[in-house]
Amino acid sequence: MFKRFSILLFLLLISITTTAFAGNIPESIMINPQKGLFIGKIINTSDKEFIIEPITVMMGKIKDKQIKIKKFDKYYGTNTTPKKNDYIVARLTDVNKIDEFWIFKATSSDYKTLKLICSPTYDMILRYEKYINNGDYFKAQKNLDKKLTPKLSPNKYNKNSDKTKETIALQTKNKISRKQYILLSILILSMTSMCIYTYINGKKY
Repeated sequence: MFKRFSILLFLLLISITTTAFAGNIPESIMINPQKGLFIGKIINTSDKEFIIEPITVMMGKIKDKQIKIKKFDKYYGTNTTPKKNDYIVARLTDVNKIDEFWIFKATSSDYKTLKLICSPTYDMILRYEKYINNGDYFKAQKNLDKKLTPKLSPNKYNKNSDKTKETIALQTKNKISRKQYILLSILILSMTSMCIYTYINGKKY
């Protein structure tokens, strides 16, 4: 009985911890510098790649009028196969590379009214959609720009800008990780308690 309870508790804690880690994504995007968070359109497809036209860049900077990316099989939260003329919301993580695990099909290219197509619609997705519709990611980029622009002379700015970016990124990462550390500590303490309990009862018998 105790063994079953221990396994159930362990799986429950793992599930809670994993959910907490993943559930921070919309907020984590908002407080961390982005290569490019954008609304775009798939304008061409092939067996190996998609060509995407960025329409609205909410965070970061995308100078290219078209982006060639590796073909992906489906959108987040759906089994829908991506096709030409689909509107998408995606994160650019590197040159011609997007986060394939966080790409959504959208109903339009208008950030104020678009809906993210996802089933079931989790609270995390509703928050993400709300942030997009409210223009919160534009505001977040402005706030990051202010933080990343130190009040220095032009000569000193170039020398210290990289260091400032690293500092801000570290601070925001620490903020988002606080909850994760707490949950991980609970998991470790619970497992330790179960081990001690098992050891004590084993000695009795």
